Amino acid sequence: MDQPVGERVGEEAEHLLLALALREHVLRLFERALPRAVRVLAQAADQGRRIARAQQVREALDFGLDQLAGFASGLPAALEVVVHD
Repeated sequence: MDQPVGERVGEEAEHLLLALALREHVLRLFERALPRAVRVLAQAADQGRRIARAQQVREALDFGLDQLAGFASGLPAALEVVVHD
């Protein structure tokens, strides 16, 4: 009779050890996953800032090109005034 009770205690102890090991494993997974998740979110935010900066640069270049095109379109008229005067 003592042997089945001893086996039961052994099984419960083994189950407890497995549960603790599983808990430690899950905690380590979360410890590694959290920094990764934060890094992914930070990179996404940084990417958003890069896109916004690139758009601002593109708009500034477009404005500069528009100004240059306006200057270039008025250049023949300005040269004509200079040549005829």
